[in-house]
Amino acid sequence: MDSMDQPAWLKIMQNGSVGEARTKAFLLDRFWVLERSVDIDGADFLVQPRALGTRFTDRSPPKIGVVQAKYFQDGRTVHHIPQSYVLDDHGLALDGFFAVLHVGAADDAKIYMLSAEEMKQALDMTADTPPKFIVGAKALVDKFRVDQHRRQALDRIEHAVTARSAIQSLHFYDQVNIPIYKITSDDISYRYTLPIPNGQTDIPKTYLDYREHLKWLTYEIEEGLAIIDKIMNEPDPRAALAEREKLEEYRSGNSWSDGLNFSTSKIDLDWPYLVEALDEHDARMAALEEAGELQRFVDLSHKVRQEALRLAADIDPKGAEEQYLGGELDYDPTSLAFNHFKLTLRKSRPAPSESKLEATSYLFAVKGKANISAGARDVWHGLMTKILFDLCPALKEDEEE
Repeated sequence: MDSMDQPAWLKIMQNGSVGEARTKAFLLDRFWVLERSVDIDGADFLVQPRALGTRFTDRSPPKIGVVQAKYFQDGRTVHHIPQSYVLDDHGLALDGFFAVLHVGAADDAKIYMLSAEEMKQALDMTADTPPKFIVGAKALVDKFRVDQHRRQALDRIEHAVTARSAIQSLHFYDQVNIPIYKITSDDISYRYTLPIPNGQTDIPKTYLDYREHLKWLTYEIEEGLAIIDKIMNEPDPRAALAEREKLEEYRSGNSWSDGLNFSTSKIDLDWPYLVEALDEHDARMAALEEAGELQRFVDLSHKVRQEALRLAADIDPKGAEEQYLGGELDYDPTSLAFNHFKLTLRKSRPAPSESKLEATSYLFAVKGKANISAGARDVWHGLMTKILFDLCPALKEDEEE
């Protein structure tokens, strides 16, 4: 079959296989190469410098990098790489991630390679949520071409992998799905996932954020333990003394009362608002249970939130800033059965209505556009709080005292 007559799905599969095979051959000159069993957005290769003295079971994290393979049939081909592969949560490039791009066939084959930092500086991103890097013509320029200088390209990968400290390695693994603690907002007691409006904070999101920040402290502790482990297994006293010097930054005492102190500015162990949010959630849940309305309220709340977010996805955030997002709910106050929900943009705040159940949210501009989904959540929160107080008037009275 002529390549021009091949179906699109077959071309995609063949191109993906070519890119992976060429990348693996390129990397095997210098590294041990592990392949992911699941192909997501192009095959990821985990690469480790060849060193018989290191093991995956060592206390110190192994030196590993991530390489993603892409094949371009010609210069018009465009690929996309998720931002989370390239940047960390703070927008910093992940030192140790590389994209290897192959263009052309046989004698015309060319190889281009970009580090995470180069992708951040040179490539555009889509407007999607979450965004992706657009890997196209801007990546296929001479300054990124490496097929004529393969040794230098492999040197770059090796240096990026081996130069990372233990704490940087741990953080890198966590970003590229080789986690120490991989947690999501679903890793929380079921009762706190129930859609009961909370005036303090979003409990699942806040709890996840606090634990994500706490991981930075585990990285600091792990680095200290790795140093101690080296000392305990080091037969050469002079080498052990050199390692001991690395503990000075953690030292918190003196010869009379010595010890190590681990801290980081990246966390706040006060965990503000969480205690108050949990107390409020439990009180509101208990009040609904006492009124015999918990299940029906939760069902209605689920439907309203789901519909609000669905409708919000259809609203263009450009030009929506500094407007009011209004929600109008039609439901049965007796059975709490959902009937209809409407979400609209308005230039001004509507006047209160005694015949309709409404809530509004003012849309602020964030980086030039409004966050419609956040506004929809605010609308849901306002509507369901009104229904909650109608069902449990004592809750409103307690908050007004």
